[in-house]
Amino acid sequence: MAWLIPREHGAWAMLAVPFISAGILARRFSVESAAAAVLLLVVFLAREPLIVLWRQARVWKERRPEAMSARLCLAVEALAGAAAGLFLCSRLPAVPLAAMGVVAAGLTWFSAWMVVANRRRSVLLQLAGAAGLNMSALLAWLAARGSLAPRAWWLAALLFAHSAAAVLVVHARLELRVAARSGADARGSWRRAWAALAGLILAAIACLAAGRPWLAAPPLLSAAVHGVSLWRMREPGALAAPLESVGRRALLLSLSYCVLVIAALW
Repeated sequence: MAWLIPREHGAWAMLAVPFISAGILARRFSVESAAAAVLLLVVFLAREPLIVLWRQARVWKERRPEAMSARLCLAVEALAGAAAGLFLCSRLPAVPLAAMGVVAAGLTWFSAWMVVANRRRSVLLQLAGAAGLNMSALLAWLAARGSLAPRAWWLAALLFAHSAAAVLVVHARLELRVAARSGADARGSWRRAWAALAGLILAAIACLAAGRPWLAAPPLLSAAVHGVSLWRMREPGALAAPLESVGRRALLLSLSYCVLVIAALW
């Protein structure tokens, strides 16, 4: 059986970093944390077999062997997810856990639907994915501490602000590269990327207004680095940079950003 695994490398990092960060900030990893990690992984992995089964039912005219693999994958994931979910329900408050489950299920369905509709590169899909993946910080905190605290919400919100900006800047880069070859209009992507940087600045202002000046530093750093990157994209040479090196720099920035957020919330 071929195991169906998401191919987006950035999504794996966006899934793991918030969860680990929340555990570090909560200063506790528990049995509940392990169960939460299993549940989170199951929900993340379930999208791929769902996409295959949806395509088999709605798109493909003939039976394909990957559909059988998808059924087996989904069955194993459902069993693991049910076991982890039941354990968490017996140990954690039901209301926040149920709310996260509803949001996760809705985002998984939406993501699968968008991919089946050939809208994998949709900005809305990527932002929804970033929101859902960064929600893992809330689950990790709930599992570690048994209840949510303001620091957990600050962590999730600031990580999402950075992730959203990173997604929109990468999208702008890809659209500008296409536009350089075909003459297509990439102004919409350009404006959305700059709007995301404005959102980071607003997040920094909100931190200052809340009396958390140190917490304003990470979004300002993210806005500055992404702003320089966007400004350089006006040059053809910058657009020609290999996407692998761009991805490595983005990962380094994300890790640095995360360390700063944890330090500010500590």
